[in-house]
Amino acid sequence: MEVDWVRVYSGQPPPPPDFDSGLLTNGDFESGTAPWLAGVSTPISAANIIPDADNPGRNVYFANVTAADPDQPFLVNLSQKLSITPGETYELTFRARSNVARTMIVGIGLSDGDFSNTTETVNLTTEWQDFTVELTADGFGDANSRVLFDLNAENGEVFIDEVRLVVSEGGGEPPFDGGLVTNGDFEAGTSPWTAGVDNPIGMENVIDDSLDPGNNVYFVDVTAAGNAFDVNLSQRGLTIMQDESYTLTFRARSNVARTILAGIGLSGGDFSNVNEQVSLTTDWQDFTVNLTATGFGDADSRVLFDLGAEVGEVYIDDVRLVAATGGGGPGAGDIAINGGFETGDLSDWDLFPVTTDPSEQTVVTTNPKSGTYAGRINNTTMASDSVIKQANRTPVAVGQTATVRFSARGTLTAGGVVNALFFEEMSPAGVSNTTNLGPLALDADPNVWADFNFVIPITTDVSGGVTLQLSGTTGGAAGSAVDVYFDDIEIVISD
Repeated sequence: MEVDWVRVYSGQPPPPPDFDSGLLTNGDFESGTAPWLAGVSTPISAANIIPDADNPGRNVYFANVTAADPDQPFLVNLSQKLSITPGETYELTFRARSNVARTMIVGIGLSDGDFSNTTETVNLTTEWQDFTVELTADGFGDANSRVLFDLNAENGEVFIDEVRLVVSEGGGEPPFDGGLVTNGDFEAGTSPWTAGVDNPIGMENVIDDSLDPGNNVYFVDVTAAGNAFDVNLSQRGLTIMQDESYTLTFRARSNVARTILAGIGLSGGDFSNVNEQVSLTTDWQDFTVNLTATGFGDADSRVLFDLGAEVGEVYIDDVRLVAATGGGGPGAGDIAINGGFETGDLSDWDLFPVTTDPSEQTVVTTNPKSGTYAGRINNTTMASDSVIKQANRTPVAVGQTATVRFSARGTLTAGGVVNALFFEEMSPAGVSNTTNLGPLALDADPNVWADFNFVIPITTDVSGGVTLQLSGTTGGAAGSAVDVYFDDIEIVISD
């Protein structure tokens, strides 16, 4: 007889490891109903989440269809909204069963407009089955898309669990890195771009590029010249640091020879900005514009394109903004390494304690701030710290400034705390100065990212570099826990 491993515990057994839902959230329904919907806008009922009779202690989704209509299978529906990239291929996996032999429709699609979608019909039995479905977003996709289960075509109970959606291996290109900019390639539709400061751009402004079919671009046709800002493309909510230099890159063309203004600036007040005029031709060109935010900057600044000074069509694509010192986006050259966790693991991060529990300090694909991955600390051990850190990063010198940027979200239970510390390190060992950046105030919604920005003057011995430490600390109460996610971590050094 062989014995693989033995675990001894007292009291109740530990909970199973967290399920990886991929691009989805709460795919195993262990967190209740949110963010699942009954259709496109109505939350599912608490009555839809029940204990699994075949697997005590685990939740499943449940619906009982009693008035089926094959022509309206969507009248009983389970959906979750997420961003779908046009042309991308996805793999949807899930477990399901019924109390009778019946079918259901599964797929991905839009949450509004013409509700374009791609689906497949699967056959349920009275036994749990594992399903894998390949789905391609052919001709549709935006930031307000969804995964869907249409259940109303046939009568019978439906049980669903462990829903996971990921980009198929080998399907599509890696996501475009817009740095500070989100959806810089317009492949996720219009959001969060605006026509000016507050008005979202229209669906007609994101079109398929006739010179590169299958690629979305921004488009506008200026038919009456006036103030340059009368026709505008902007993205606000960007953190622009006063007096910092930025590099704006993009592709653009027109149907005539004409100019546009490209720049960065405030989203309110006196709308201070800096911009540069570039000349378009009828061919796509790559532009690089260097901009310094002299005398302005805040957490609600914007990148802007003023297009109204001349008539003619304007096409824009692949917009990217980064700090010239290397900040502004994951992988943009700051001294943090693997700050977006896009290696798919914790490479270049030091862990404490070095745990044998793979769920305590790990990398996940669930709801990242950008890219594909986010880092996670899941600490359920009473009165202890769980730490990941960027240790002894160089080059840095006394008299310089470190700008630390990152995003975080998660859940703090019964006194749990998430903290950040910045150390100025001596060589060969020792700390010359410690700056406490926490405790961090997370959004009340564990799925909403909070952005953090700290400017730290370097004043003491940094011969050993600098260290950014992120931690989840439990309190003294029973049940205290920290489940926190980090992304887009930067340590930008400037003079």
